Amino acid sequence: MARPPSRAGHLLHAAFEATLVLKALEAAAELLAGFGLYLVPGGAIGHFAGWLTRAELAEDPKDWLANTLLSLAQGLSVETTHFYAAYMASHGVLKLALVALLWRRVRWAYPASVAVFIGFIAYQMHRYALTHAPMMIVLTVLDLVIIWLTLREYRLLRAKNHG
Repeated sequence: MARPPSRAGHLLHAAFEATLVLKALEAAAELLAGFGLYLVPGGAIGHFAGWLTRAELAEDPKDWLANTLLSLAQGLSVETTHFYAAYMASHGVLKLALVALLWRRVRWAYPASVAVFIGFIAYQMHRYALTHAPMMIVLTVLDLVIIWLTLREYRLLRAKNHG
């Protein structure tokens, strides 16, 4: 006879559902950003960065952040912008699909999600090594928590179906 879930079990399940919501929001933002980036006309990002940094550079022409932002934005070709747009949109679609499958408790989606999130972690750590962007660490920690909670939910689902 299966015993009822403990209070900790209920809290962990709620945490799993909360991480799914966070991943869905992140995925939706990536999807929208990808589509938005695709729709931006060529050169618009460079012009926007110029407008955004104009006042700071007038005050301090050697401002590192403003110069870096301006340089990066002006260096974006249409092809590069479209690559990032496709990359972000495809990540968003993949994450939304996985979240929807996990929400519906589709059994094969659990190990598939773990594999995909491990891939995301590998890429995020690669990006962190190149950029030292703290957001890569934040996303990696979130993905590690999601992996742990997903594996826990998968074990419970399998035990429930075999019990």
